[in-house]
Amino acid sequence: MVKTGSVAITGHSSISTDLLTIYGGISGSPCTTVSAASTCNSCIDTSGSVNACNQSSVHPALKLSISFQVTKTVTGVAKLFIDTTTELATLPSAAYTADSSTITLETTWGAICSSAGLTSSCVGATALLASKVIGFGVDSDNTGQVEDAERSTRTIKLHYIPAVVIPAVTQTFCPTTAVGSGVCNIKFIPGDAKVFIDTAIYGGVDADATTGAGLDWDAIAVFPISVLTGGEAAAYTSFRNGVVAPIFKTINSTDGSIPDSQVSGGIENYQKYCMVYGMRNKAQNIYRYVTDAAAVPTGCVTPSEVVGVLGDQHCFISTAAFGSTSAPEVEVFRKFRNKFLQNNFLGKVFIKFYYKISPPIASFISGNNYLKTATQIMLYPLLVFAFISLKVGFFLTLLLMLVATLFLVKTASYFNSKRAFWVLFVVLLVTPLVKAEVSASEKTINHPLAQEGLVRIKKDGTYIYDTERPLKKESSRISFGQANHPEVSISIEQTDASGNPTGTFNDYNFQDFYNEDSGVIIGYDYEWFHLSDKGRLGLQAGFSIMSVSGNGKLVATPNPTSTESFTFVTLPLTLGGVYRLEWKDKQMFAPYVAGGGTYVVLAEKREDKALPNVIGSLGFYATGGVLINIGAIDRDMSFQLDSEYGISSLWLTLEFRVVEVNSEAFGFSNKYVNAGLAFDF
Repeated sequence: MVKTGSVAITGHSSISTDLLTIYGGISGSPCTTVSAASTCNSCIDTSGSVNACNQSSVHPALKLSISFQVTKTVTGVAKLFIDTTTELATLPSAAYTADSSTITLETTWGAICSSAGLTSSCVGATALLASKVIGFGVDSDNTGQVEDAERSTRTIKLHYIPAVVIPAVTQTFCPTTAVGSGVCNIKFIPGDAKVFIDTAIYGGVDADATTGAGLDWDAIAVFPISVLTGGEAAAYTSFRNGVVAPIFKTINSTDGSIPDSQVSGGIENYQKYCMVYGMRNKAQNIYRYVTDAAAVPTGCVTPSEVVGVLGDQHCFISTAAFGSTSAPEVEVFRKFRNKFLQNNFLGKVFIKFYYKISPPIASFISGNNYLKTATQIMLYPLLVFAFISLKVGFFLTLLLMLVATLFLVKTASYFNSKRAFWVLFVVLLVTPLVKAEVSASEKTINHPLAQEGLVRIKKDGTYIYDTERPLKKESSRISFGQANHPEVSISIEQTDASGNPTGTFNDYNFQDFYNEDSGVIIGYDYEWFHLSDKGRLGLQAGFSIMSVSGNGKLVATPNPTSTESFTFVTLPLTLGGVYRLEWKDKQMFAPYVAGGGTYVVLAEKREDKALPNVIGSLGFYATGGVLINIGAIDRDMSFQLDSEYGISSLWLTLEFRVVEVNSEAFGFSNKYVNAGLAFDF
């Protein structure tokens, strides 16, 4: 009689996704402030010993509400009962309209607790895991009972852990993988403002002497405890409820796997954390905390910023402009930072902001010599200011610079006021004389079938013509090859435990991040032929792309490999001339050569960052190969491609390509073989 899909249940710790199992969890000290409309949080006791607790605990006054509709119009008494006999709630006899009248029955968890073996105050002497069946429906035949055909049922699982320290509340560091222990051994690794769960040993569902039959584990509760060096063990042995809010990581109760291993939220770089952890079951009770100091070696980590081979948060714009971390100009800026900026609040704020915005700017500058020169020119006034500050002091230098700036502004304004009038006058005088003319042009082309020649007649009477077609002026080619990755390196400045630069650098190359020497490169070339006398001469433009995935490095000593993944893309852009030794239609083989300039773009993106780091540099390329005409082998196919798609020739290609880029930022030197497919149109 209860309409399927109309049941809504509120007032519980959790409920299964199919709405068939209702969980009520009670653990730790009873909540002091409760509401009949909501659960309470018992994870707030910071005194005494660590205890089990529940952030969505049920309590005696909490109402369990079940709403439903009926499948046919009936008149009767609506009832909510437990174990088929004990009535928890009833409504007076009333008429209910099918599919529209909503019936709501309410009881309290105090009543459920009494039926399950606890007192009406939901307390008991020992731990309890009770499973009860709750039913609801309408007594439409006035028998005084709700028969099977009139009712629907749900399972209630009530899990209670008393407010005393019991063995199951805590456990030592991975004593066993026996059923009931949950996750008792986790290895954490640091990330960028986050921590990752690397490995975990799992011991099955929470069935043990304390809880009886057991419930499935729901999640790991991770408590990031900030510590100073030397206080790692105390983070575990002195842990209390409510010290920090837990971060929950859902687990697969079948095998203990963790779909999302990232622990983040409130975690800062360059702060050491010891990750205390416990288990949460389906009733949302948190217990079985690992409070053993033996967890320190795998549970205490220091997050830090993570960089790839193209990005370093200490890659100052000055380093990119002057080409080296050891350049004298860069050393002046570094000394200025250490002496004047690191020792005050505003300076630290500026450093943090600068480290955040400088990597993409520095990466962009480092690959372009013109931008380097322009940046050097803009930095020299700041360099002079930093140099003088190191000699005579910051505030005296600031005063001298202000006086010099005022003098220059006054001098410039005198000359600019007169010159600006004449510049504007000349612009207004010349502008009317500048005009553009657009003239229409006509182009005459020959029909591709203007010259016809009968070649043969098929047995079915089909006439086959051999048409001399003019050579097309455009061509496209897609190719595949194996090329070396670029030669690029990074120097990472070490930091201390607080994130302050130490002045010590570690050098890493491309393979330290990506562990590959070469990869597949895919290319596309477009060709336009202007001359077709004794061969074809024209322009060639194209690009190639190759990609590889890897992991970054943490900035903090000793620069371990991070869990954050990076994608590195190499994108050579080419523009040059091409000559093809082709003089007639349906020529079987056509050798060609090409060459010109290239601009190689390197881009590196971290998985959790919106924008990549990008650099680029100029070089040259040269290539030579041979085209094999597929259309010359099958002339019927060639004719069909031309008449229907405008493709006059379809080629197989084989070429040898050389690409050379050698700049201060990186090197890209490749000699490789390409194979692919080309077509003229």
